Amino acid sequence: MFNKLSILTAMTAVVLLPFAAHAEQVVVAHAAGINGNAVEAILKDYSAATGVDAVGITMSDTDYGAKMQLAARTGRSDFDLALGVTSDIYNLIQPQGVFTAIDISGWNTDVLDAMKEAGLIGEDYAVSQDTAALLVYSPTFEDDAPASWSDFFDTEKWPGNRGMASGGMGVPINLEYALIASGVQPDELYPLDLEEAFAELDRVADSIVLWDNAPKGIQDIVNGDTVMTWSYAPAALSAVKAGQDIKLAAPPGTAVARQYAVVMEDAPNGNEAAQQFLKWWFEPEQQVKYTELTNYGIVVPSPLVTGNFTEEQQAYMPFSGNHPENYRTINYDYYSSEGELGQSNLSLVLDGWNNFRAR
Repeated sequence: MFNKLSILTAMTAVVLLPFAAHAEQVVVAHAAGINGNAVEAILKDYSAATGVDAVGITMSDTDYGAKMQLAARTGRSDFDLALGVTSDIYNLIQPQGVFTAIDISGWNTDVLDAMKEAGLIGEDYAVSQDTAALLVYSPTFEDDAPASWSDFFDTEKWPGNRGMASGGMGVPINLEYALIASGVQPDELYPLDLEEAFAELDRVADSIVLWDNAPKGIQDIVNGDTVMTWSYAPAALSAVKAGQDIKLAAPPGTAVARQYAVVMEDAPNGNEAAQQFLKWWFEPEQQVKYTELTNYGIVVPSPLVTGNFTEEQQAYMPFSGNHPENYRTINYDYYSSEGELGQSNLSLVLDGWNNFRAR
């Protein structure tokens, strides 16, 4: 269990922050689903602690891209800052000058030092979450559990269907795991050998069951439609917490999807309100609560945060837990870079995937 005492202490020991007189509201864009619900809950804490009306706007990945592009074209934004901007969208938008520099003055020193050492903060971003794409398997394999991504693709030793993402940024993860299974070292994945990746996928093509969202992939295991899948940690850990009969692993080479917190250059309520909120968000108390509410891997590798969790829980916390060597961040710079025929590498991957599915 999470350390409830520390959570309650964090909630009751909030320090009021100084605000400019005009900062009566701050608008925070965030993703949907589990993490969005958690942000909304914590926004209420912020309003109670500061008197500032903290308003959340739920955004899909598509919304984020469109809203950021609109802000770049018009110089206007509907929100002051955003939590959970995916790395591919950040890479696309950042050169257009939409984000302002992060003001780190007054940040918690332990948190800031830990983030700097881990490379989790830059001039105009702070990494807001690292989400592992875990291996999930049926308890029927518990006595001889799969322990690598090669095992995931071994349908002879562990017979049964495999769950994979049907589209979006899950597709590169499908291909990356296929390459690791074929023998490519995790630190040598890029540039992707697409021919090799699809050859590995072809070997198990008849066993692949696609899911549109991670909870559906887990439900397929519970229903017996598949025996293994990969799944984002929030869905997997939430399923375990809910008592669903599944098993988890984070083998070497486990992919981590990275998301950013950014402050908008043209924040409608002013940069100061946004900067003050971001400083508060990265206090250990808020990071602990966010982790508990979401089952995400925490991003602040400081003992002030990690010390609130058990060794078992830390196993699924990318880079912050007790098996950091098993994790690697997806190379979004590679996917956003231009590949053959003027297409991005991501476009090439998705085109290849669509052709694979059509075979």
